[in-house]
Amino acid sequence: MALDAILASIESDGENVIGELEDTAARRVAALEDKARAEATRVEQDAAAGRSRVAEQEAARLVDRARLEARRASLEAVETAYQEALVDLRTRLSSLRGTGSYPTILARLLDEALSLLPDATRVDVDPADVELVESLLAERDRAGVEVTASSPRWGGLELRTADGRVLHNTFESRLERADRLLRQLVAGQLSDEGAT
Repeated sequence: MALDAILASIESDGENVIGELEDTAARRVAALEDKARAEATRVEQDAAAGRSRVAEQEAARLVDRARLEARRASLEAVETAYQEALVDLRTRLSSLRGTGSYPTILARLLDEALSLLPDATRVDVDPADVELVESLLAERDRAGVEVTASSPRWGGLELRTADGRVLHNTFESRLERADRLLRQLVAGQLSDEGAT
């Protein structure tokens, strides 16, 4: 399975979770916006009925506050949806090792890492992946690269060179690097839902 396909699968899974979460978040935001609009309308009607300048200023302040509260609620909904999607993604990534596609995924991550750090002398992997990575290295005529069991991880590996350079190509590191993009996806999905 190509790395792009893995990322596409993760993105697709994330979009499904986002789809479920955005309905809930959109309803929360819509309810707050409706409440803010109703309050703003009431305040504006009071001001239009001949209230004094002080009352108009108070109405403007209340409208601004209602808009601020709606914006704050919208941001909170985005963050809640993102955190829920992140929990789901972590769960899915942590269970990939048990699937039939994991050896292919690990091989792609190894190939990618070796292409970026060809002078690697050591590969650190989860203890459950030691034999698989040794086999993959032998297939690539890289049996001289030492394989060490490191702390448990969801999947992937870290390459190290003799001079101390390290390339992190684990599921955890890739998810961390994708954080900004995932946040944008969730926010975009919620914005699109709110616009329709």
